[in-house]
Amino acid sequence: MADTTPNQEPHILRFASPNHHQEFFYSNIHPTDEDELVTTSYLLLDLPPELLEPVIKRLKGQDEAAGDPQMELRGRNDDEVVLTTPDKTFQLRTVQNSNSVLVCGTSRLDGENPKLGLTVLKVVHETIELGDVTCFPGNRLDRIKQLLQPHLYTGETSEAERRMEDSKSLDVPLPVTLDSLSQEVRASDSEIQDYLNQLHVIELDGSLRMISLGYLSTILSGLLKSLEELGVGPQEQFAIGPVIDIITSRLDIHQAVLLQIFQKISVDFKINQPYDSFDPQQNTILKLQEVVNLIGLSQLLCIKPTKLESSHNPKDHRYIQKMNVESFLATWTSKLPERLSEKCSIESLSSHSILSNDQKSIIVIPIDKLSLEPKMRMSQLFEIQPKWKIDEIERFLFPVTGGGLKKKFDELILKFCRKIKEPSGNPASHSKQNSKNSTPSETVWLTARNKW
Repeated sequence: MADTTPNQEPHILRFASPNHHQEFFYSNIHPTDEDELVTTSYLLLDLPPELLEPVIKRLKGQDEAAGDPQMELRGRNDDEVVLTTPDKTFQLRTVQNSNSVLVCGTSRLDGENPKLGLTVLKVVHETIELGDVTCFPGNRLDRIKQLLQPHLYTGETSEAERRMEDSKSLDVPLPVTLDSLSQEVRASDSEIQDYLNQLHVIELDGSLRMISLGYLSTILSGLLKSLEELGVGPQEQFAIGPVIDIITSRLDIHQAVLLQIFQKISVDFKINQPYDSFDPQQNTILKLQEVVNLIGLSQLLCIKPTKLESSHNPKDHRYIQKMNVESFLATWTSKLPERLSEKCSIESLSSHSILSNDQKSIIVIPIDKLSLEPKMRMSQLFEIQPKWKIDEIERFLFPVTGGGLKKKFDELILKFCRKIKEPSGNPASHSKQNSKNSTPSETVWLTARNKW
């Protein structure tokens, strides 16, 4: 096949025989029917920059010390697998090409002819596209909590009872480790580690254990009271040894667990594996606001649901976790030394709550129970509260808007909400409206476009 243009030499295009092209990697062998197995091979056509750079370095021998590029296909056999790097996750999507894609290479036509020819190495009708889904976790990380739920740590007495029960059972849950999570969970190492931190996971006897927020709150309250007894001020450094001795003598907790909790809530506190070795003279300082917030969050999530009855349809009855602000603050401060009560702020719990429209009640937003499907999530939010301010609802849509991408957020609002304007409830603003040439103060609210 030849293509000629005026004043130019012919360009030759030829097809290589099937055994001439180079195939870069092979898929797993998969059955097409009960009797036949076929090996499918793939060609590497294109990569996103974050994947291409480590591959090029490895091919050029510039990164030999690091070994093979850290890219893995992760997921169970029945999952839609993903491609991961240490900190990114890519979705794999098969695309049927309406036009054939020719994979070509250049070569000399023959030894006597110096001109280059174009050789078709492969005709591609189907490609696999990579899409970065790191900012859209969906339900990819939920499996971590499912795997760790049977391994909840609640103290040494419970541990002894659990070991006794396990010795009598034939169906003991397998221990969970970082290595096992990388095989089970469709996420990068960085995403997995971030989620483990959110779940307050520690390592004990070589396996991962989850600590409930309620149990963690008990430990933290005991810690603050111990520091007060030792005369340690809110922003003062203290030696870790005496504090560890007091807490372990009062609470039913393994020292390795306590040390790892300390590491998460302290500045520059170091421990050595297996996490029960430390220098008792080592000084540290507490991340005090973080500790106070965790205790407050625990109290927030313990608020009992209240039934809201519908006057129109019994099916529209709903339950929300709601409590008077003053009563909630009183409960929160009761868990703390008196001098720390000023650090209790409703705003610090805004990731899991909102204030009612009259500002008198705090309403829990059950983050873990909100759907990751956009339509259902919007429905759940409007069941909790019939109208929202834009800045209030936005933070609860982060998981379905790529971490707060404005374009994605605007699309959701346009599709599922309608905006209404109401006069501002601030009395000061009303007095200003009475003056000449003043612009009326209004509040923009979002209501549900449809009743789901």
